[in-house]
Amino acid sequence: MRRRSFGRVQARLLPLLILSCASCATSGVVYPARIAPGAAPTQSDLGARLDAVVAQFPSGRVVYPASSLLEKIGAGVVTLAYLAADVAQSIADQTVPADAKQLLAATRGLDASVCSERGPSPAPRDGRRHPPRQSYARVWIPVSDGGATTGDCPANSGAGHLCLAGRLALQPGKSRLILVVPGLFHSADHRYVMDIGDLLYAQGHSVLLIDVRAHGQTFWSQPWAETTLGLREGSELLAVARRVRDVCPDAVQDVGALGFSGGGLFAMRAFAAQPEVLRGGVLAVSPPLDLAYTIETMSNTQGDGDPQSCFMAAAPFSPCLAEGGIGHYFMELLRRRQKTLSEKGLMGAPRERVTATEFMKEHVIAKHGDPRRAITPVRLAHEIRKAEARRSGTSLVILTSRDDPVVGDKPAAELAGELGMDKGQGLGKRSVRLYRLDHGGHIAFPVVYPGLFPRFIRTLFCHGAPCADEAAR
Repeated sequence: MRRRSFGRVQARLLPLLILSCASCATSGVVYPARIAPGAAPTQSDLGARLDAVVAQFPSGRVVYPASSLLEKIGAGVVTLAYLAADVAQSIADQTVPADAKQLLAATRGLDASVCSERGPSPAPRDGRRHPPRQSYARVWIPVSDGGATTGDCPANSGAGHLCLAGRLALQPGKSRLILVVPGLFHSADHRYVMDIGDLLYAQGHSVLLIDVRAHGQTFWSQPWAETTLGLREGSELLAVARRVRDVCPDAVQDVGALGFSGGGLFAMRAFAAQPEVLRGGVLAVSPPLDLAYTIETMSNTQGDGDPQSCFMAAAPFSPCLAEGGIGHYFMELLRRRQKTLSEKGLMGAPRERVTATEFMKEHVIAKHGDPRRAITPVRLAHEIRKAEARRSGTSLVILTSRDDPVVGDKPAAELAGELGMDKGQGLGKRSVRLYRLDHGGHIAFPVVYPGLFPRFIRTLFCHGAPCADEAAR
């Protein structure tokens, strides 16, 4: 088991989780709800179908249905446990796990033998709310060097390439493969990532949960490969998509991507560079569209830690764990990350306090350049328009909320304006859609909209691909 220690934030965590739970208990949140019945979409106008689903999302105050007080309390307890597990995982991901040797030994290079190991057909729910947990194969996928083989993984700092760790679950038949990209400093071990993977598998897709550079197993096995906050991650996701498609041609029809937060930004950058590689579609959930704004927010230690806003941002994790708000959460993650880098001889003595801005200057800008210049609404709009001009047939869908305390709503409004969109939605039959919902917090759509969010991703990723017949399950 991976270590899950709260460390210095533990004393601050419990009271806030209790407050968050109290908020949950009045809301009746259950995650995830059963997918609404209905056959996979077949008509060509995918945008119209997405618009129809989004039109059902409530506006104004979110009302969470619950049939009884007991159900409300139970939902609060479940959400509390779900929240606590992922916060602990975020902290644990910044260090080398105690069972690192066993995990490395269990991770195989992606080759034809792995591709031949197919999973079962999507199982009936039998009244269960949660899709069954899938059995994922741990795999290595080399990127950044066309000559590298899986035998070269994990890579050394002088190898000239990088290997990304992932968890793969293949359908028994040829199907669409969805890359699931976790949020910044999260990993494939996060429960919300595995839950979404299970949901996609239940809908009939093969799934690859990927740890990008400086995340999860990729980080602690190759800590020399620092994050670039979007400068390189997009091209490396494309390399993963191409490699899986080429190595597993009998299992993979095409490839799509679903990214959360920073992972959504990385997926957007991949789309902007080569949309034809991700013909299965791209969904970016709560992506940072103005990196300067997001880094400033992550560096803020003066927040008020309001319990309600914390809850809305929280599921599946809360950035409001400490009295100072978002900045304290990231400061704790970065403190532990610096300690790991210092132990590996990749930096000097770690500092007790380091903000996201300071970390970016020392570990990103000094080595790769300033990503804040590339990640702005104006620059992203320019890249998206160029990608649309390629007429690849790939759809890019961006899902944001006006109450997002991490990435904010203003960048999404600016991007919508740059793309010439009206009220945050796509125009006509454009391949790009941007939806700005009233509520959803930061990557919390699966909890805030437990019935509609699964329908939304089913509508996108089942377009033009075989999917499980939900009506019969």
